This record gives sequence, structure tokens and C-alpha cells, in this order.
Amino acid sequence: MSLAAIFDQAKPVLNRLHTAGYEAYFVGGCVRDYLLGRPIHDIDITSSAYPVEIQKLFPKHVDLGVEHGTVLVLYNGGKYEVTTYRSEGPYTDYRRPDQVTFVKDLKEDLLRRDFTINALAMDAGGQVIDYFAGQADLQAGLIRAVGCPQERFSEDALRMMRALRFLSQLNFQLDDDTQNALVNLQHLLNKIAIERILVEMNKLWLGPAWQRALQLMYQSGLHQQLPSFDQLASGLAYLCQKVSHSVRFPNYQLAWALLIFSSQNHQQAGQNLGRQLSREWKMSNQDRQAILTYLDILYQRRDQEIWDVWSLYQLGYQPVLNVEELLAVSQTEGDHFGQAFSPSQLASLPVLAEQVPIASKKDMAIKGNDIIKHFDPQPRALIGTWLDQAEEAIVRGQLANEADQILAYIASLNS
Repeated sequence: MSLAAIFDQAKPVLNRLHTAGYEAYFVGGCVRDYLLGRPIHDIDITSSAYPVEIQKLFPKHVDLGVEHGTVLVLYNGGKYEVTTYRSEGPYTDYRRPDQVTFVKDLKEDLLRRDFTINALAMDAGGQVIDYFAGQADLQAGLIRAVGCPQERFSEDALRMMRALRFLSQLNFQLDDDTQNALVNLQHLLNKIAIERILVEMNKLWLGPAWQRALQLMYQSGLHQQLPSFDQLASGLAYLCQKVSHSVRFPNYQLAWALLIFSSQNHQQAGQNLGRQLSREWKMSNQDRQAILTYLDILYQRRDQEIWDVWSLYQLGYQPVLNVEELLAVSQTEGDHFGQAFSPSQLASLPVLAEQVPIASKKDMAIKGNDIIKHFDPQPRALIGTWLDQAEEAIVRGQLANEADQILAYIASLNS
């Protein structure tokens, strides 16, 4: 098997380390994904060289965490995290080691990693170094902790969420000991910052086996450790049981919205839960707004037979299209979720979108200053009201987007 081009680009980094007398290997997820034939996005390197030695060999670098042995090497347009072989002390906060010790043995470095499928190293010639049967687990589709799973999860409780995320992404299963440890130690997830859990959860949503991951989360009770999930248990069960296995999410915001929608029948309650969840999970404002928009789409789509041009304009073509594509898959598969809606409008949606004359209010032929100039409205709040009314009339095809006609329309409102 020839090495992927991304490894060829990184080989000079390994070669320079070798020439200087140090060991160096590709390591972790890039090796795993290479062996699985999956796309490789980042190259990580592990080396016997200490951080100061790496810095000297590669003048162009960024210190990401020298105390933990990691230097970001900038070489020939590429960025490579090079980390010194290390062992780790106790994790008293269940998140990070109290002490890191640099070592000279590759096996000792790989021993500290989370799962066997990630504890793989590979040299510049493509020879894989596998001390913990990670390749066999790749073949068997198993996620198995390196060494004792209780120790691995006690060191960093986020590894339980990572296990579920890998299950979703790779369509693997947890081996019995690893799954039992997850069930027994799930309470430790409370020690982890919600921002770190959110990163793993968002990746979980986008995997092809997201339902299997959610099912294990639900059956193990791990969901009870997550914010807002006490109000989402019914939706979690619904997604696992009533939505087709063929459904894939184009983005995690729609997945979150579908979970909330499946938990709350009433739109206002769903919107309130969406705001609560985004706050408790410390989501970005952009993600919060996207989730609320998808909730609007789902509730409106359930309650009305077809889209009209004004609704499509307000909610946005792409989010509506994403929901219609999801419905098309669900209805083709005949699942319970799809049956709750009228037939998918996937085919007619582009035609409706062509009827929308403007992309946003910014495209209107007049602005607030034009209204002030012609009407000097009092109170000034009338400016926004009249613009809103004119905007809707334009979108609905009742008014041409021409300045003189819009001003005449506003004059009629003011008469």
C-alpha cells in the first residue's frame, strides 16, 4: 500500500529528525485513518527529540504546549504537531495529567493513549508499529481501551464521549470491558468542561452510525450526565427508534434541532428548550441561532402543507432545503418521523426559490434615509415598520422593487 500524498509531504520532517539522531513516527488518528482508507486531515508526529531540540531543528514553529512536549512545526507550507515521547502522572482533575515526563521509549508513549486503534505509529516507509493489537481491532471494528479501561476513563473522562464519537464515525462497537467501564464511570463526565464535551457531541452527530452511538448513550444512562438531557430523554429514544438508519445530518445544528423537536410537541416550548440547551452547553451565538431557525422550520413544516415564498425567504433556502432532504430520505424509508409530515417538497423548492425577488432587506431599492427624506415619520419607529411591510410585499410579488413604487406604497400606508 503506497503512502498517501499527505504523508509524503510530511516525510522531510521525519527525515530531518532521523538525520539529527532522533526517532520519529507518524502517530495516532492519521495512521488509523490511513489503514482504514479514510480521508486524512492532520498529520501528528511523535519523536524521541525533546521540545528544545525540535525547536532548534525547525526554526519556523509555534509552541503549542512545550511543557507537554508539543511543538507545531511549519515546514514547506504544512503544519505538523510534533510531540516528544512522554509518560503521564496521575489525573487528579480527571482532565489532564498532573505531571508529564519525557521518555525515550515509543511503547511507553503509546501506552498513555486512549484506544488501541489510536495507539498506532508508522515510520516513513509505511511500516506500522502496533504494540496493543490496534490493527486487529481495526479489522474487527472494535473500540478498545489501551490497557485497563477504568484507568483510561479515570485519567480523562472525556474519553467516554470520544468512544461514542468514534463509534459513530467508524461504525465500530465498544468491546465489553470498555463498555462496562463507560457504564460504571459515567458520573466522572461531570468533571469535564462542557465545551470539550460539545466538540465530541457535534462530531458524533455527523457520523454515519450516530443512532448506534445515541442508543448506547441512552441505554448506558450516560445521557443523564449531560446538561438539558433530562428534558430530552424522550427525543433521544425517538431518534434511536423512529428515524431511519439512512438519515445523515448535513450539519450538527440540524441534529440538535431534531432532538429538541422530537422532545417537545409545542413550538414555543421547543424554542425555549433550544435557548436553554444552547446556553447550558455554552454554544456560540451562531450555532444557537441556527438551531432556533431549524426548529422554526420543523414546526412550521409540520403544521403547514406547503412552503410559501415569504416563509422560504424568512427562514432561508439552504436550511429549508436541508430539512426537505432529510424528509425525503425518511419518507422514502417509510419511517415514523417522515410520516408525520406531508410529502417532501424537495423537487418544487428550487422553483419556489426562483420566485424570491430579493435575498435580504439590503437588496431593497430604498433605505431608511429615503423614508426620512420623503416622509419625516414621527415616531422614528415607523421607519422599521414601513420597511418591514414593504419588504414582505416585495417578496410576495405584490410590489416591484423600484424606489418610486415603494415610496408610493409607503405613502399609501401613511395616508
